[in-house]
Amino acid sequence: MSDTPVERPREPLGIGNIVSETFGILGGNIPAVLILGGVPSLASLILTRWLLGAAFVTATGNLNGDPTIVQTVYGFTAILVNLIWVAVYGVAVGLFVQFAYDSKFDRPIQLARYVQRALASAVHVVVLTIIITLLAFIGFAFFIVPGLWVYAVFSVTIPAVVIERAGFDALGRSISLTKEYRWPIVLLTVIVAVITAVISMIGTFLVFFVPGGLVFDMIVLAVFYGIIYGVFGTLTFLIYARLREIKDGYGAKDLVSVFE
Repeated sequence: MSDTPVERPREPLGIGNIVSETFGILGGNIPAVLILGGVPSLASLILTRWLLGAAFVTATGNLNGDPTIVQTVYGFTAILVNLIWVAVYGVAVGLFVQFAYDSKFDRPIQLARYVQRALASAVHVVVLTIIITLLAFIGFAFFIVPGLWVYAVFSVTIPAVVIERAGFDALGRSISLTKEYRWPIVLLTVIVAVITAVISMIGTFLVFFVPGGLVFDMIVLAVFYGIIYGVFGTLTFLIYARLREIKDGYGAKDLVSVFE
């Protein structure tokens, strides 16, 4: 009789379920989505308008589905604007992580609490988001796949900051949680990026082909960027929650007390 241990099959991430639940959560509370995503994106657009001018605002329609990157413009001001967008993206994801947490477990939506907690963790979230973005950018410079891989490795960093209060240790926490699941996360990210690209193109179409002026354009872009923030923020939380179920052995109901 052999004493060789039988290796248990790896539990699947559940890509289809995560995609379905992401849009189910967002569709179930559209007003909260528009506030949590629209307000930060509108603030970014106003700052962009002030620093770079109106033409740059209406040229920020992002066709690749990633709301953290605006079109390249040379100069220090453009670098500052890009950093602002990256920082706002991180904070927005932190807001939606909390929103998705409460929505998933049928808890009351508390926008003021989300803002308070996001501000309390803002330094960690912003610094880590900038670091991850730079690492992913380097990865993308060596073809797309390395960049996606880097994103997958650090994909649950913000939930670790906001929910676990892990601070800068959230990078290591994400590395640990995503181990053995990075390729499924890459695939999941690509699927959602394609969907958000379509959402972004709709917003871009409205800006370029529907006459309405700068205010109209900024509101439209804020709404569509806000939705994209919501998609990625909710997706990030659901990946995190699923990995906690798999790695820590908790059922969905047990996760509520674990996260508190």
